[in-house]
Amino acid sequence: MSWKQVVGGLVGGSISIAVAAGIALAEPKKDDVSLPKMDPQMEAMMAEMAKYAAPGPEHKWLDPLVGKWTMSNKSWMAPGDPHVSDGTAEYKWILDGRFMTYAAKGLMWGQPFEGFELIAYDRRAKNYSAIWVDNTSTVLYTISSGSYDDATKTFTFNAEWPNPMGEGKTPYKLTTKILGPDSHVFTMYDLSGGKETKMMETTYTRAK
Repeated sequence: MSWKQVVGGLVGGSISIAVAAGIALAEPKKDDVSLPKMDPQMEAMMAEMAKYAAPGPEHKWLDPLVGKWTMSNKSWMAPGDPHVSDGTAEYKWILDGRFMTYAAKGLMWGQPFEGFELIAYDRRAKNYSAIWVDNTSTVLYTISSGSYDDATKTFTFNAEWPNPMGEGKTPYKLTTKILGPDSHVFTMYDLSGGKETKMMETTYTRAK
């Protein structure tokens, strides 16, 4: 058996169990004779999964982002004055508030830009994560180890992405600070060399 078959079997089995747990949680039917009987170990597994099946308070902390926004973006490729561009964006809840999508359009360095992000909070692992894709590359960018500080109303994510100028990966820090119901700021830092270098700052204003 190849490693692909092993991984495929594990993924497929996990998905099947997750789907079954979700269905059982959403539509419990004790008198449905078509449902197979489960052994105690499987019942315990499904009960454990059901505890994390519904959105939690951590998902609600993302609520201020929902809606349509105008973007004012500043980008730095080197020290000095930034390149300024603008665009529009929209955040939406999907799958009954379990995941959030982000879609943006605008200009980046004079070229049409379009990006998409899927944001999640894993209640079991207790952290935020995301994946990002855009029309400037074919890379699926993963964003992990996200957290939220309620005192500062700030989400902080970490990422390691392929070095566009050579081998290896470059570490980044991504923050989103909620300024109020109608404004938030996204900032991206390059962490190379043990220091923070601001690469991008995007101010979002709620569209009227």
